[in-house]
Amino acid sequence: MARNACFAQVHINSRDIQMQEKEGRWAGTVESIFLQMDNAGRILHVADRTFHPDFDATTYQRGLQSGITDTRELRVAPDAAQLCIFVSDAR
Repeated sequence: MARNACFAQVHINSRDIQMQEKEGRWAGTVESIFLQMDNAGRILHVADRTFHPDFDATTYQRGLQSGITDTRELRVAPDAAQLCIFVSDAR
């Protein structure tokens, strides 16, 4: 891990994602945004990511039970005091 960095992980309830079945595979689109903010609530850094889960039927069923995670290493911005994470179904 880099100096002045941290790992952040968000657990996503798979039931909140609109997955569509096509030819035995389940696919969806998820957007996650990690905001670093200072004590006054000013945004110092934004890291966003759109990812496209694509599961076979067995993995999809397992995901409904256990969810999925988005884990990343973040370089901590100078003066950062808060980390806010937003996750949404991007469809």
